[in-house]
Amino acid sequence: MVMVRKQRVLVFVEAMNFVEASVTINGVSLNTAQSMSLRTAVTSWRMQFHGDPEYRKLLGKIGPKYDARLAEIERLLVGQ
Repeated sequence: MVMVRKQRVLVFVEAMNFVEASVTINGVSLNTAQSMSLRTAVTSWRMQFHGDPEYRKLLGKIGPKYDARLAEIERLLVGQ
């Protein structure tokens, strides 16, 4: 079952002509689906941060700092 999911993800990624970033955490390399999940999570957090004034307010001064660091990571993940 897992192998089928991996193959579907790779086919989808190849069809889009997009290659997920190679990500290594504490010496462990993420597979394509894990890297895609990380990219999606980072993008989702940033979209919520920018789209929800109450969420930004709850985070206070640390919010813009999180956003700045995640923006750096997002650029690395998408190859910009």
